[in-house]
Amino acid sequence: MKYLLSRKNRKILHRFAIVALTAILFTFFLEWRFFGNDFGRTWTFVTERFPVFAYNALLMFFIELLVAAFFTQPWTGAGITFALTIIFSYISAQKQVFRGQPLLPEDFMLTDQAGTITKFIDIWSLIRMLLAVVIAIGLALLCNHLTRHYFTRSERIKPKKFWHKRERLLRVSMAILATVGFVSSTDFIRNHNGERNQEIAWLGTQFVAWNQMINYENNGMIIGFLYNWS
Repeated sequence: MKYLLSRKNRKILHRFAIVALTAILFTFFLEWRFFGNDFGRTWTFVTERFPVFAYNALLMFFIELLVAAFFTQPWTGAGITFALTIIFSYISAQKQVFRGQPLLPEDFMLTDQAGTITKFIDIWSLIRMLLAVVIAIGLALLCNHLTRHYFTRSERIKPKKFWHKRERLLRVSMAILATVGFVSSTDFIRNHNGERNQEIAWLGTQFVAWNQMINYENNGMIIGFLYNWS
């Protein structure tokens, strides 16, 4: 028990706690952006379809954990994940406004779509999005600064570098856990050989293939996006 509660293990648990808590916030932000920055509709989705929201948050956790595996500072992964979430939600919101549907995997697969999508981007909204990305990274750096003594302080030894054996082992373990967790948790969602799953019974939700706006509204952006992944 003493080993399990050692300072080193507490720091690892706290890193995982940071990823878990921020993953919930990022998932809420993603849904908030999908619902047109409407807090009421977002909160209704969270409360009325909580299992679905929680599963989206779990998938966000695996995504953020994979990003965090590449950095030594605990908040850097959160900052980069949030920045990517901002960009993803911005592109999806722009597509919703001008095309009436959310971002789909095929938008990344078709090379000729990039030029088409950029025609609908408003320069001022793009500037605001870039500013939000800068703020997200800045907040991560600030949090790293404020918590650096806790996460890097060590008795009589220097903080371990990125390539240190113990740090490398922890990082590889995080990446493997994130990858295996995400793939195993989404295999039944993604389409296989063109076959579409109709529902996730244990989440109490159904997919809506004929209307992706309703599909995303019912199942969340992450699950909805993965459902369209062939």
